[in-house]
Amino acid sequence: MISRYGMDEAFGILSTPELFKYAEAMGSPLYQEVSTAAARLLKNEMARTLKLLEANRPHLDAVSKALLEKNRLYRKDLEQLLPPLPGEAKKA
Repeated sequence: MISRYGMDEAFGILSTPELFKYAEAMGSPLYQEVSTAAARLLKNEMARTLKLLEANRPHLDAVSKALLEKNRLYRKDLEQLLPPLPGEAKKA
C-alpha cells in the first residue's frame, strides 16, 4: 500500500510500484524504508484492532452466545443485542 498508494505520513503521496518489479530493487535503501513503514503501519493497525476488540468484548460475547443458541441471527436480533450506532436512536 505504501509503495503503490503512498499511505504513509513520511512518504506522503510518493508512489513507487517499480520497487517490486526488479530483484535488485529489494536491496535499495528506499525499499528498506518502505518495508519499515509498512511494518510500522501494520503494527499500529494491529494495536488499534486489538483495542477495538477488547473494548467491544461484551458485545462480541453476546453475539457469539446468541449464534450458538440460534445458529442464525437477523438484523432485529442484532439490534436487540447491540447498542445503537452513534447518531441512531434505538428502535422499540
